[in-house]
Amino acid sequence: MSKGKAFFGGDKIGYLDLAIGCFLAWIQVIEKFSEKKLLDEAKTPCLLEWADRFSSHAAVKDALPEADKLAEFGLKLRAKILNAGTTPN
Repeated sequence: MSKGKAFFGGDKIGYLDLAIGCFLAWIQVIEKFSEKKLLDEAKTPCLLEWADRFSSHAAVKDALPEADKLAEFGLKLRAKILNAGTTPN
């Protein structure tokens, strides 16, 4: 990624990896609902490789939410927000 290193800041996960990595599960959710790949092997091969490397890193893999559970949460949150707008005060 960065000068041939595994992560943005070098050989170890850094702040930028964490800042971008926290969105990976949401990207998977978006890909699921839109049926389009945001991280495409043909268009963004290095970013996709980084995402796979980051997601499978021992320090991260158990902390990232599962995309299906996150999608379910997102749908519930959306319904709650939509219902709040129609509820009389």
